Amino acid sequence: MRYELIHSPQRQDGHRVFRESPTQRIVLGDFSGPTPSTTEDGPLYPDFTRPALEIQTARGFVYLLPVLCERGGLYHTPTSAETVRVIESVAGQQFPPQE
Repeated sequence: MRYELIHSPQRQDGHRVFRESPTQRIVLGDFSGPTPSTTEDGPLYPDFTRPALEIQTARGFVYLLPVLCERGGLYHTPTSAETVRVIESVAGQQFPPQE
């Protein structure tokens, strides 16, 4: 699999956003490896069928992004508002509203 880097946040509190070739899917990778397939979590694919959850902490807001991963199952990964905005913009889709 090949990955094109689309976005890397200025701070390492988000995820890097890639486009996967040849599928053209949006895929996330944290900073534990140079590409999504070499990170500790492996490639994480945004799941636009579930809402991104906004959680307020003592340090500010954290977003729990719904993702699908190669291990299967439904997961959320913590990320930044910046990463959520970039994913929605690049994918041309929005996550459903949080209830």
